[in-house]
Order: sequence, then structure tokens, then C-alpha cells
Amino acid sequence: MATSRAENDAFVALRATVLERVPHSLQAVLKGGLYSQSIAAGKSFALTDETSRGVVTAGILTLTRTDEAGGRQIVQILDKGAPFGAAAAAGDALVALAPAKLLLFDAAILAGLLVEAPALERLLAAADREEMRREQERILMLGGRKISTRLAALVLQQWRRGTGTAMVELPLPRVDLAAYLGGRVETLSRAVTELREAGCLQFHDRGRIEILSLERLQDYAGPDAIRTPSADWMAQ
Repeated sequence: MATSRAENDAFVALRATVLERVPHSLQAVLKGGLYSQSIAAGKSFALTDETSRGVVTAGILTLTRTDEAGGRQIVQILDKGAPFGAAAAAGDALVALAPAKLLLFDAAILAGLLVEAPALERLLAAADREEMRREQERILMLGGRKISTRLAALVLQQWRRGTGTAMVELPLPRVDLAAYLGGRVETLSRAVTELREAGCLQFHDRGRIEILSLERLQDYAGPDAIRTPSADWMAQ
């Protein structure tokens, strides 16, 4: 799959940021444990014990998990900058909604460097906290009684992690989005109409959603929704 220059630059910048966390004498060792992985749209990447941890450098993916009935369930939406894998379960996989690129960490090499590179350990701890934050947001979102509340909370989450513009991207097919929000396509369609008529959102093609009123969207998302843009977890 062809990789755009912007995607490659993002990968190189992120890898350099990780390398800065170890002494110069150990950078060559760590460099050997950082891998690039490109995923074409619609393709999946199975997480393993060896290379389960990483960061999304381009694209949007879903984290899928096998449910009790043997089907695949979307348990997380991962955008650019999202860490993943610390809490991965057996059989978890990433599915690219659009062409995506990952920075993967080799588990064995990381384990050998943590004692000698405390800054790298702090980086991984920050990644773990970010994963936990995203999971807590998902739980709060699913706690909404109405699917319109859940949809508002999800759009607000994507806005918080975006570029600060009124446009957010959520390119999930409606059937998958409905399942992720714990509802049916019919109830999702009613929620879309409700939020549009309330002047909260305008829905465009290809999963693009425009926030018309952040205040109204926050009211729909409920008092538990986190309402401020998130800080860069890698800068913590």
C-alpha cells in the first residue's frame, strides 16, 4: 500500500520522540525494536504478545474483540496518536477504516531497556493512562440512557482529540456505529435526526460530522462528559 509523505513524516517524528526517551548509547537497540506497519482500508492486524503495543501514526482503526457468541465486536475507535495493546486480550485485532500506519514496539526489546531508560518507562506508563482514559470515556458514553446521548458523547470525544476544528471524522458504517453505541440502525437514524434538528450537528458524507453548537452538544452528552480538549499524552 502506498504511504503518503504526511503519513511517513508522522511515523518518523513519533519514532524520534520515542528514541529520545533512551540514552544515546541505547538508541540503536531501541531502534531495532520499533516497527512500521501499514494496513490497507478494510484489512485487519492481529495483536500478539510480541508486538501488541504501539501507537497509531495515521488513519482511523477499530479495536475488535471476539464476543461470547463468537462474533466480532468493536470495543474501541483508535485515531491518530492513540496508544493500544497494553490491555489487549487474546484474539484482539485492529481493523483499518481508512489506510492506516502503526508504530509497533517489540515487547522483548522494550523489557530489556526499561531498567536503563526510566524516561521510556514513563512514556509507556503515560500510554497506559491514555488507554485507560479512553476506556473510561467509552464506559461513560455507553452509560447514556438514550442513543442520542451516546452519539453526542462519542462526537464530543472525537472533537476533544482532534485539531480543535468543528469537523470530526467518524467513518464507521451506520450498522457498525449503531452496534458500537449499543443500539439498532433505526434508533441511530432517529438520534441523528434529533441532534440535527436540535442544531447540534450536521452530518456530511464519508463519516464527517460538523459541530454546529458545542454548548448544545455538551448538554446532550450529559454532565459526565469530559468537555475540554485533551492534552498530548506523550508530552506528560
